[in-house]
Amino acid sequence: MLLRLATEFRAAADDTVRARIVRALLPAQDAAWACAEPDQILRKVAAAHGGAAGTPRARELALRMFGCLADLAKDSVHVRSIVLSGLRSSNAAEVKAALFAAGCFCKLSEDFSYITLQVLAGLVISPKSEAQVIMAAIRTFSKLGCSLAVIRRVHEVGKQMVLGNLEDVFKAEILFALSRLASKSIVLFGDQVALLLSFLGHESSLPMRTTVLKSLCFMFRRNTFYLPGASTIFGTLLQLIDDEDFPLDCKSYAFRILQKILCVKDPSIRHINASELSKLALAAKRFLHCSSWEMQYNALEILLDIFFCFLKQTKLHQTIGTLESSSFSYTGYPGISNYMLSTHEETSEDERSLNKILTAIVDNIISMANQLTNCRSKEVATGHIYVSSCELEKYRALFSLLLKLVSGYPSSASAALDKQLVVLNHLLNQRLEVSKLLAWKLTLIWQS
Repeated sequence: MLLRLATEFRAAADDTVRARIVRALLPAQDAAWACAEPDQILRKVAAAHGGAAGTPRARELALRMFGCLADLAKDSVHVRSIVLSGLRSSNAAEVKAALFAAGCFCKLSEDFSYITLQVLAGLVISPKSEAQVIMAAIRTFSKLGCSLAVIRRVHEVGKQMVLGNLEDVFKAEILFALSRLASKSIVLFGDQVALLLSFLGHESSLPMRTTVLKSLCFMFRRNTFYLPGASTIFGTLLQLIDDEDFPLDCKSYAFRILQKILCVKDPSIRHINASELSKLALAAKRFLHCSSWEMQYNALEILLDIFFCFLKQTKLHQTIGTLESSSFSYTGYPGISNYMLSTHEETSEDERSLNKILTAIVDNIISMANQLTNCRSKEVATGHIYVSSCELEKYRALFSLLLKLVSGYPSSASAALDKQLVVLNHLLNQRLEVSKLLAWKLTLIWQS
């Protein structure tokens, strides 16, 4: 099949046909091709690139074709020279196509990665390079990850560029590319986090700080790291959350990062002391009244994870003492009941304080569910009400949060169930389809 495609690619009189062939192969660009005559395939594609009547578009497509056939072409000296020549072209589209091919080769070849890195660095710092070429070159950095040695070298070069005189837009892109690489290496993870934190100060532009937070979110997404400096991250991100001038969507990124850190099953979490967790709890408490539904939900997630963190890793009396002294005990929210969540009689002041925290979490979850329901009630007074997929996801998220609570702390199940029965009755009266979802969640909670 590949030989036939290569033959058609060379013989095509119209670049549209070549483009279709490339698009067909793009989804399989990382495939390990098995064919009897790889050299013949490469010669046919090279002929389309170097033909006398070849157009710039034909050369561009040939380079992308080589990228799709990287498993066959990565060790060919002739093809490598074609790709490297394309990187020095004066045509921006051809350079970008060569960058695509080089990136595909670098995933498989360590020696070609070092060669490509030198060329990429030259493209990024060259005053003659167009902005689109620089951005494409920077994005290729993240593909140079075939070995730890290569990743380390790329990180060194990228760090030098970031600390140099590049424009902020390019620095931000490099930081994200380096973050993608560093997330693969436990050795570089901490260094990259420290580099990112250095760009979160007020002297950095808002777009730069936004990119840094997105990069941190990307790095923490898998929860597979060891981070002795977790306390430093906590302090830095808490300052951003407390900054009134910092945009709400950026604070949302900060909350997500902190939540990921709390969920890590790693000794590094022990470096986060109770006072820092208490400060985060207070910050999350403020966002329970936020106009943004997403921020309210993030705040609830944070509070729940803080609770579990205290429950598992701190002695109960130390935990509650810290929380109570910081005025974390929840008051003033409409609809909060005074009864405790525990199914048994509390025997200590610590336990009563802990149950106040749980009551706040449960009541806020139920209140947010009621807000969604009331919005639908205003739109349609009678008849069958259907919720959108977006609203259905919100219901699912809220009651999954309750399920997480009672799974981790079963003694909260009784009160949580009582509150959800009230909401379920309200939903059934409106015949909302989401009541089916709620009934299923209630069953899971009861079983827990």
